[in-house]
Amino acid sequence: MTVPARRRDAQLNRAQILSVALRELNANPDVSVEEIAKAAGVVRRTVYGHFPTREALLDALAEAVAAEVADLADEACFNHGDPTLTLARFTLAVWRLRERYRSFPVVARRAGSGGPSRQLDDVRARVAALLERGQRSGQFGADVAPRALARMVEWLMLGAIEAAAEGAVDDATGGRAAVLVTLRAAGVARKQAERAVELAFKEARD
Repeated sequence: MTVPARRRDAQLNRAQILSVALRELNANPDVSVEEIAKAAGVVRRTVYGHFPTREALLDALAEAVAAEVADLADEACFNHGDPTLTLARFTLAVWRLRERYRSFPVVARRAGSGGPSRQLDDVRARVAALLERGQRSGQFGADVAPRALARMVEWLMLGAIEAAAEGAVDDATGGRAAVLVTLRAAGVARKQAERAVELAFKEARD
């Protein structure tokens, strides 16, 4: 079944607005709808035709980020393999999203607090299952319940990305620090965490 030309144009229009909105948010997290419309080469009414409010536009961007995080969780293969290395791979992959989404903290926080969080809820459940598996194997600390620990890990990762966006973390070393701190927060022994960090980065380079 072919998509009618008008609907196809509307879909392309929406995608273009989202792409421009992301670019403008990367440059200025407080950018207005009027400024986004101007940058996209459309009138403000066109933007509002797709997104009734600025919050709706942010929700759409948050949904896109949530979908990418869910894809990264799929690639991390949470159900098998070494739990520590799996968490290291996933943390590194999420950290690298900031290279394209400099506004990642803005939209990620929206996705995680009242925005389109269904996809993130699935990721959280999978991270919790991974942490539980690691606790059973003795790799992760068992002081905190897996679901609560998963949320702590989530906000720690987001905090590291925000620190990088603010210039408080050096880009050259921030990724390693973010992954290492996340593993340590999960209760992984220091030497084991350092080995997992090195292997995750080596895999990412190869």
